[in-house]
Amino acid sequence: MAVFSPNQVGELIVGNAVASETTAATFVTSASDKEIKVLSKDGTAPASGAPFYVLQKTSGSASKNLNYEFTDVIGANKVESVTVGEYKAAVAKEVTVSGFTVAPRVNTTYEVLVRILEDGGSLSVENFRILNGFYVTGNDVTGITNDIIIDGIISNLEKSQEKEGSDSFTFVKSGTSIVVTEVLKASDPARDIADPVVFEVQAYIKSNNPNQATGAISVYSDLTATVTTAGNVGVGTGKGIANYEWFTKGYKYEVYRDTGYPANFNTPYYAQDQTKTYNVINIIYFSENNVVGVEKQYKQLTIAVEVTAGDVSTNAATNAVLADLRTVISSTSIPADLAVV
Repeated sequence: MAVFSPNQVGELIVGNAVASETTAATFVTSASDKEIKVLSKDGTAPASGAPFYVLQKTSGSASKNLNYEFTDVIGANKVESVTVGEYKAAVAKEVTVSGFTVAPRVNTTYEVLVRILEDGGSLSVENFRILNGFYVTGNDVTGITNDIIIDGIISNLEKSQEKEGSDSFTFVKSGTSIVVTEVLKASDPARDIADPVVFEVQAYIKSNNPNQATGAISVYSDLTATVTTAGNVGVGTGKGIANYEWFTKGYKYEVYRDTGYPANFNTPYYAQDQTKTYNVINIIYFSENNVVGVEKQYKQLTIAVEVTAGDVSTNAATNAVLADLRTVISSTSIPADLAVV
């Protein structure tokens, strides 16, 4: 059984190539900015079963020995899993409301609702808000078309969104349908990580004239709301790595990052360009008991290796890291190389 402790940490190494240097001393003096390297604990080339760590060359001050980053030392026999995720772009969720094909009815409300279940980090399904788009017909629908109804609903949805000061969705007419699409945004890791919006779309057509005898309101089933594209946060996105970097700096540097006035560390960041794309290697490992009642202290090292989206040849750097890990850890524990052609 593993018990979590305050000493749990996550670390992030960010690089765009694997250094050719095979010792820590030559890496520090000769490696290029953004190169990374797996080395043994004693600073020599990686060896089977030996404790290891990962170095990252930076553009910091060499005169102050501040031109490289290094991770915790990891025991090869303390590694529980190694996984690799190939870059996948984030995908915006898209919902299509279709069925505006029946001739417009008199005294009827056409309504499309966007029910937002999560935004800005809220996790409670009880904490939701609604964007409301509607069109109401009168006693005479002469000259009223489905195009007019769709345009009216979209106009109201846009006004509803504008009123709350957000821009989380686009609303587009497509033939006899309305397409609601989530807007993917860049994050500000210190303030807003720009998580995907969790939402659903509901569509109704209801009569405005209740039955005089029963009071029942006629509800028509013309409209359907269908998820036409499922949302996905992706793998190795620039936003995801930038957010995670901000999180890990609270472990490695200081919890207040850049807000520790008046004594503040100048925390370095290497992944704030959210246009970059990465393959991601995750190493889950543990340290032995050093606190009474704690059996294992689990930790995670994430290595983000920059790649060019759509160019599998740039997977070569990721494969070079995996090759070094195979030297240190049992080769059967390391995922297969990624395709390069």
